Amino acid sequence: MMAGLLPQPVWSRPDSPGTRSALRELNSSSGHPLLEVSGLPLSGERIHAHYRFRCAPAKAAEIARFLVHEHTVELPSDVLPEGFLASDIVGRVDSISANPDGSSACILSYASEVASGGLTTLLTLLSGNGSFLPVIELQDVELPRGFAGASSGPRFGVDGIRSLLGVKNGALGATALKPVGASPRELARIASALALGGMDIIKEDDGVSTQVFAPFHERVERCAAAIADASSKTGKPCIYFANITGPMEGLAERAYFAKEKGATGIEILPGPMGLDSIRMVSSLPGLDLPVISHCAWQGALCRPPNPAISMPLVFGLFPRLAGADLSIMPGFGGRFDIPRKACRSVTEALQRPCGNLRPALPMPGGGVTMDRLAEFVDVFGQDTALLMSGALFQKPDLTQACNDFMTAVRDLR
Repeated sequence: MMAGLLPQPVWSRPDSPGTRSALRELNSSSGHPLLEVSGLPLSGERIHAHYRFRCAPAKAAEIARFLVHEHTVELPSDVLPEGFLASDIVGRVDSISANPDGSSACILSYASEVASGGLTTLLTLLSGNGSFLPVIELQDVELPRGFAGASSGPRFGVDGIRSLLGVKNGALGATALKPVGASPRELARIASALALGGMDIIKEDDGVSTQVFAPFHERVERCAAAIADASSKTGKPCIYFANITGPMEGLAERAYFAKEKGATGIEILPGPMGLDSIRMVSSLPGLDLPVISHCAWQGALCRPPNPAISMPLVFGLFPRLAGADLSIMPGFGGRFDIPRKACRSVTEALQRPCGNLRPALPMPGGGVTMDRLAEFVDVFGQDTALLMSGALFQKPDLTQACNDFMTAVRDLR
């Protein structure tokens, strides 16, 4: 749980007899004999989900009671008899508190075994059918250590990416290979110019995927060769992240092909493909490449003023759980202008202790300019990859622009 994210609860287990009575009423049930299930012994470990309800505590209590049933057994409370389902499977309302703005903070908890189906089951548990209710925002999640350890998380993480690049500390410099509509030969020419400028990371633009303009196999082969050749000339490592987003049935084949032809990283858009696509690729046997999660399409989940899920979860904890080593998100002051507090919170979610998960790197873009590099490092931290593309392509000499950018990034280390 991020410190200071939520106020102290008004109701909290087990502060007083009145508190216990109120929470017991919220969590109680009675019901149908056909639903008397014997169940299995559980570990006692619980997942704690932190929500903001855009309503007063009295209404929040009704919503909380609805969610703990809807996201588990999906049955009304009055049909459940006392026993395993009602006491162990249905979630618990652990606390409800009033926020200064009139909204409510609510903590719900669930037996960790309810999410034992993996990442997709966890996401459904936290924000399933309840996501249709506009008053609900999922703000944070606390996972028991054993649960987090069951997810492999980032294969490389901060230290692994630094090792690949030979950069021990400080921010990294990244750019996007674009535009959509260019041929494989044209993209390879652009990729060469970027790599000759000494970039740490070149990742394909989110829109450059499987279109007819630059078929995936030819594009990746040509661009990987161009970047490798440029790196041999500069003597500087450059990670080339090929965007393998596309039809799910060919995802693994594209990942292995990209590695075979010289790509040194993989990029996936989990918005249209699902977070489990990252988990699948990051754990493919023998692939052993770092993975970037791109934010496209996910803005609908977290955009103000009434987000369904907080940015630290959408761009931080969730991609990290899935196995992303870097997470792209918009930055502040650009065309999307994300609040600085939210930007910093994403970094915290990517790098705070969480079981055995390695910390991952934020990759802010959409507004990174030469005159604001120090500001971005101040907000996102030294363990970040600054993604600049538009400001570089505006310069007549792309290679020199990249060189100037990387010089400025190194000066901040």
